[in-house]
Amino acid sequence: MAKNKICFLIPTHLPKFERAYAFMRSFRNYDLHRQADLCFVFNSYSDEITFLAKYGGEFRSIVLENELKSVNDNKAIINIKNYMPYIFCKKIMSILLY
Repeated sequence: MAKNKICFLIPTHLPKFERAYAFMRSFRNYDLHRQADLCFVFNSYSDEITFLAKYGGEFRSIVLENELKSVNDNKAIINIKNYMPYIFCKKIMSILLY
């Protein structure tokens, strides 16, 4: 269960891992982890493992691999990647998101 009532959802993929890592460092440096949870959204489990192996860190993660397998349209993938984390986060955090 989440410890905070605020969650930063950050969709990321392999070419943008450096930016996600910079955000994670800043998140810790400015003590935001005391007020909010950090959750990265990955396209696949291999992306998540690659990120963890290279950068490590304390964060939650959502992997959309199964949700993206059945989608053939690139625009739909973007919509799913932006919308699905809210559904997962709502389950994780047990709160209603607006």
